[in-house]
Amino acid sequence: MMANDERFQRLPPERQAQIRRNLQHWNSLTPQQKGQTRQRQEILESLSPEKRQEARALFPLYNHLPPGRKQAVMRAFLRLRDLPPAQRERFLSSPQLENRFSPNERDLLRGLSGLLP
Repeated sequence: MMANDERFQRLPPERQAQIRRNLQHWNSLTPQQKGQTRQRQEILESLSPEKRQEARALFPLYNHLPPGRKQAVMRAFLRLRDLPPAQRERFLSSPQLENRFSPNERDLLRGLSGLLP
């Protein structure tokens, strides 16, 4: 399909290669991983430009977590997202969260919480 796309063919070779790598990576994802990626993209697109910039600063912190910790942080974030705004701070300050997450992970969750409406 890309071989027949004029716009793709006009791109520099390194950009074409990057697009092919991204497509191969996408195709290698499980349906669950694709769903998570779509969900994250939807969240990012719903943010204001300022909040998007804040999110981009948090992504490297999240991406450097080991896979199991990423899942734990994501589950906590999804729980935060489902809480009314008034209850989020109570959740973030709870002993349960303090016992389950490192200070860096709690900071990440606080930053992510700040992105929520």
